[in-house]
Amino acid sequence: MEKPKIKKFEFGKIAQTIKQISGINLSAEKESMIRSRLLKRIRALNFKSLNEYLNYYNNDKSGREIYEIIDLLTTNKTNFFREKHHFEFIKEVVIPEIKHRQYFIWSAGCSSGEEPYSIAMLLHSILPESYLSNVKILATDISTRMIHKAQEGIYDKESIKELPEYYLEQYFKPIKSKHGTKYILKNIIKESVVFAKLNLMDPWPMKGPFDLILCRNVMIYFDKETRERLINRFLEMLKENGYLFVGHSENLAGIKTSLEYIEPAIYQKPATERRKKAKL
Repeated sequence: MEKPKIKKFEFGKIAQTIKQISGINLSAEKESMIRSRLLKRIRALNFKSLNEYLNYYNNDKSGREIYEIIDLLTTNKTNFFREKHHFEFIKEVVIPEIKHRQYFIWSAGCSSGEEPYSIAMLLHSILPESYLSNVKILATDISTRMIHKAQEGIYDKESIKELPEYYLEQYFKPIKSKHGTKYILKNIIKESVVFAKLNLMDPWPMKGPFDLILCRNVMIYFDKETRERLINRFLEMLKENGYLFVGHSENLAGIKTSLEYIEPAIYQKPATERRKKAKL
C-alpha cells in the first residue's frame, strides 16, 4: 500500500465535517495522527490506497463512515475508578443525599463503561438495597462500538489491573476466552446502568434534570466556543445544587457560566436565590 498522504483540502474537509458533527476540533498538527488512524480504517475495508478510501468516504450517503472516523480519532482509554477524588466526593457528599430522595446521574462520554460501572459498584458496596432503587444511572457515548462493549461488560486483565480486589471478587466473574482470562460484570451491576448512543452536539432526547453529570476528559477535544456551549447545556440539565464533574486536566477557566467551583474538577449549579443575588 502507498504511504497515506492527505492533501490540505482533503484534511480540511474531513476536519470541518468532524467538527460540525461531533464538536471535535482537529488542528493541522493532528494530521500525522489522523493519517495513521485512517490507515487502520483503510486496511479494515481492504482498500489499496488512501485515494480509494477517500473516494468511498466522499460517496458515503449514509453518513455512517464519518462516525467510524470519529471513533478512530477519539481516545477510548479509561479505567475503573479513574480520578479517585471524584469517587471520594460521591462517597462523602452524594451518597448521603441519595438516602433521602431519588438521584439521577448521567455519565456523558462513558466510553466502554468503566465510569458508570464504577459508580454503580461504589453505590452497591455502601448503600442498603432499599436505597439503591433511588438511583438511576444513564451512560451515553458517541461511539456505537463503545456502547456495545459497555453493555457486554467484559474486560481484560489490563482494564481491571488497578481495580481494588474487593470489587473484582464481589462484582466480576472470570471467563475463559481465546485471548486468555477475561472478566464479566455480574448482572446486578450491569442492570444498574442504562446505556444509549448520543452525540453531545445533537439535541438531547432525555428531559432530566440530573443531580450529577460527569463529562470527564471529553471536552479536551473541543474549542472554547464548543466547551462553553456544552457546559451551559449541562447547566440547564442539572437540578439546582446539582454537580458537574469534569476531567482533572479540564477546567472552566474563561467559560461564561453560573456554575460555581466547589473543588478541583467539581462544579455546582447554584440555587435560584444565589443566582439572583449574583446578577444584582
